[in-house]
Amino acid sequence: MDKSQLLYSLFEVVIFFLPVAVLIWKAAKQSGKIEDIEKDLNGLGKKVEGISQTNKQAIDEISKNITNLTISISNINTSLEYIKKSIDEVKK
Repeated sequence: MDKSQLLYSLFEVVIFFLPVAVLIWKAAKQSGKIEDIEKDLNGLGKKVEGISQTNKQAIDEISKNITNLTISISNINTSLEYIKKSIDEVKK
């Protein structure tokens, strides 16, 4: 094998492996991006979970307030009925 054939073979090897090396490099780069995206998704998931928990607590508080308001309105209604009966009795 003379030097020209050896040089030619070396060029063939470089030309063959260069695209493969580029593909491996791009795949590694994409893998890094995917890992970053997964970290972002995990962070967003935790944020959404926190927001959901906060919303659930707020809804529970609103529900308690509505229940208390309903009880108060019922008491007012009962008081008004009593007052109305008292007025009707006074009119008689």
